[in-house]
Amino acid sequence: MRWSKTSSLIAFVIAIFAAMAIIRNLRITGYVTLNTQLVAAYFAFGLNFLAAIVGFWTRFRVAWLSYLMLSAASILFLSSTPLAAAWILIKLAARHAFA
Repeated sequence: MRWSKTSSLIAFVIAIFAAMAIIRNLRITGYVTLNTQLVAAYFAFGLNFLAAIVGFWTRFRVAWLSYLMLSAASILFLSSTPLAAAWILIKLAARHAFA
């Protein structure tokens, strides 16, 4: 049964990243408490894994399995979703290259 499309799953993952970026910025400015940000982070973590598991029913099983492993690694090592982790690493590399 193919009820999910890869493009909609990718859009879903990008939406998770955007929502967490907004929540993080709201936390920095003081509009959201730390506890609220932690609950949102755990919720985003679960949604991210759910998207990767749903991706197994597409024809890109290997890519979604890789994304699931990347999700686990980025959560363990950088405490963020893979897109946010990539953004963090890009900013660090740019800061290091131009410093």
